[in-house]
Formats: sequence, structure tokens, C-alpha cells
Amino acid sequence: MTRHRSNDHTRAARRAPTRLAGRRRPAMVGAGLSLGVLLAVGGGAATAANPPETDHATAAKSTSGGSGGTAASLQAAYVRVVREVRPAVVQITTPSGLGSGVVFDKKGDIVTNDHVVGKAHAVTVQFVSGAEEKATVRGTFPPDDLAVVRLDHPGKVSLTPAHFAKMADVHVGDIVLAIGNPLGYYLKDTVTRGIVSGVGRDVTGASFYPLIQTDAAINPGNSGGALVDAAGQVIGIT
Repeated sequence: MTRHRSNDHTRAARRAPTRLAGRRRPAMVGAGLSLGVLLAVGGGAATAANPPETDHATAAKSTSGGSGGTAASLQAAYVRVVREVRPAVVQITTPSGLGSGVVFDKKGDIVTNDHVVGKAHAVTVQFVSGAEEKATVRGTFPPDDLAVVRLDHPGKVSLTPAHFAKMADVHVGDIVLAIGNPLGYYLKDTVTRGIVSGVGRDVTGASFYPLIQTDAAINPGNSGGALVDAAGQVIGIT
């Protein structure tokens, strides 16, 4: 059982999968630094994690436009980021539940949570287009609650890998969007908004890499989804 503790939402690593993987919590999301280790376990290429050089000044320009940061320009920035990132966020179905995932590369590697895949060896991946493909669990990293699955036939579907930010560019106060599939089929492709509430967190004492705290709503089914910044880069796995 989990308890609602505050206006933030917290996830502890290595939780067992539920019918809808995920829960309301101070959200402590897995940071991108773990991906290199995880993909080495899963057989993927860690070099694909190198993001484009986008600094916070560039991100700020994308949200403020030329009108001094009006509400309309901020709204337009949200819409742009969601349109860019949504194709990279998928739904993952296992024999025991549902969760989300983020497309990592063109080879069909998809990052999700360890508690989403649980003990499953094979999962079904559904894309925003509605297409479904089978995937195999390639590796898990329980200390940071991360896992990688790989599509069995990646050439059958058009893949849109996400861009991953550098952790050095993540700061308290950054605006973030959480994109995932709360309640599975019922609320697919849901977006919530918040800020980075804290960085370098470790709520379990067992994390190998620091976690990011956010006040963006993280609901059951969001687990494994994307937490993205104003530039549309993934800064964490929810």
C-alpha cells in the first residue's frame, strides 16, 4: 500500500508491479544517467544516450518567444513539446499489468520501469498510432527501478526515439511535463505539468544514481513514461 504524503508524489524503487503499474507519490523519477548501465545489461548501445547540445538559454527562448513570455507563447511551447515527444512514449502490457515506456533508439530499445515488467520475459508495446508489437525484456536494473525491452521486429513500425537531456542541465524550478498512460487504456497519452522540485534525491538509500523530484502528477499507469523539459528532452523516467 502507498500513502499520499504531500502535494508532491514519491515512487520507491523495486516496488512490485500492480494491475496498473504506478501510483500517486512525491515523484522521484529515474534520471537518465542510469541508462548507460542499463543498456549495457540489456544489450543496447549506451552511446545513443548522448543528447543534442541544448542549453537552458535555448529552452527559455522556446517558451518565451518574442513577446516577453506571454501565456500564449508558453501554451504554444507546451503543445509543441507534447507533439514532439508523444510518439516516443508507448504503453507496455504484461501478463500482470500495464505501464508506459520511452523509445530509446531505432533498434527498438524501449526504457521503462523494472516494476512495470516485473517477472515478465515478453511484453506487448502499443504506440500512439495504435500499432502493437511484441517485445522481449533485455535487462533490468532494480536498484534504480529501470528496465529495457527490445521490439522483436523493430522494422515493422516507425520509431521516434526520444532525446535525452544531460543531468547537468537539470535544475530545481525547471518546468517539466510528464507523459504516460495513467489508468492504461482509459487515459492513454495523458500529459501533466509541474516543475523540478529537487535533484540528487535518494529516498531508498539504495539508488546508484540521483533521482529527480517533481510535483507533476504521476498516476497509476504513468510508470515508465517520460518526464521532459521545456526543450522536449527526457530528463527522467517516471
